Amino acid sequence: MRKTITLASLILASCLNVYLPKTGLRDSEGQEIVFAAKKNNSGGASATYSDNRPTVFYDPWYMAQFPEEFQNFIFHHEIGHIILGHVSVEHKYVPENTHNQIQHEADCFSMRFLEEQLRYTSEQIEKVYGTAAKVFGEKRAEEMRSCLYP
Repeated sequence: MRKTITLASLILASCLNVYLPKTGLRDSEGQEIVFAAKKNNSGGASATYSDNRPTVFYDPWYMAQFPEEFQNFIFHHEIGHIILGHVSVEHKYVPENTHNQIQHEADCFSMRFLEEQLRYTSEQIEKVYGTAAKVFGEKRAEEMRSCLYP
């Protein structure tokens, strides 16, 4: 069943120009993080454990509207939530300042991954910031910039 879902996600993603990560990243238990398409997924993407497997659900229609660089940012932000242990936190029940800190940590994980592992150029990083400013607002984009340039 899981292979069918993954295959369907890959086919759907390719039809809509969604660029799924090819990272092979794993959670703290050594399980590979998987990706699954889910239409109308809140916020475009979310990280959770589904059937005890670390999973990033994403809305392919939402993701397809963004350039590849920003899609990578979003996917690695969600991967960051898994690797940093945030998925055990029920976000809707934490105080706003804690929620904001969790989001900032995942943003920084993603920005560092893009720069250090994917070797993003300064032009690609600027494309991420520019899109983030439009989607999230200038304040969060500047906070993302502080992840790489404190």
